[in-house]
Amino acid sequence: MATNTILGSTSLPVQTQPSYAAQLLTALADRLDNSRPTATLTHRILALALALATASTLGALPAAVQGNAATRALAALPQLAPSEWTTCGEYALRLRAAAKEL
Repeated sequence: MATNTILGSTSLPVQTQPSYAAQLLTALADRLDNSRPTATLTHRILALALALATASTLGALPAAVQGNAATRALAALPQLAPSEWTTCGEYALRLRAAAKEL
């Protein structure tokens, strides 16, 4: 822990890596961007990419940590209006922006 020399208090260390939820969103963005960036995003493509990203990112963690990270990541997924169509690559950009907010 670092000591604040002005106030004389101890502060918590700064987190140097993204949260597991942010890592999951980034892995999902990578999957979408690397596989079919110009394809129209569908629920099926998103679900498959999410399952693969979750397994590769959170698979080695305890179940409670996996559940917490997945819940936070799902809550941060960018929403699309029913009439709004987008490509996998465009959605990947939105996912990366959302990951930075976590």
